[in-house]
Amino acid sequence: MAKKIIELKSVSKSFYHKLALQNINISIDENKVYGFSGPNGSGKTLTFKTILGFVKPSSGQVFVNGSVIRTDSLFAKDIGFALPEYNLLPNKSGLTNLKLLSLLSQTKEDNEIELLTYVGLNPIDDRKIKDYSLGMRQRLLIASALID
Repeated sequence: MAKKIIELKSVSKSFYHKLALQNINISIDENKVYGFSGPNGSGKTLTFKTILGFVKPSSGQVFVNGSVIRTDSLFAKDIGFALPEYNLLPNKSGLTNLKLLSLLSQTKEDNEIELLTYVGLNPIDDRKIKDYSLGMRQRLLIASALID
């Protein structure tokens, strides 16, 4: 039986009396790949923000690795994410951005160069993020999500 790493039980979220998520039930197993699809405004990003702990559900519970988010733990631990609205520092290089994120996450590893190489970016490229193409910024966001 696969281990559940994320589970949403009857999660709903309202903003100013407007229902944004209604009774969401999701079970995500370890070592599986999932896709979320739906029209703009259907709640995909809000669901992920709720899983991560950025948004507190109005009702229901979110479990990540057995912890109830916003009760046992404020934010989901050991979960990487890359949401496009969480921009990196535009006037710094990719390597500098990853090093700063590593400091913030208090990681013990010094693997920023390996992460950049893994996602297909050149670690010695000293261009600023604002000069990166969209694809390069997306790769950097993926590298940032992989920081331990």
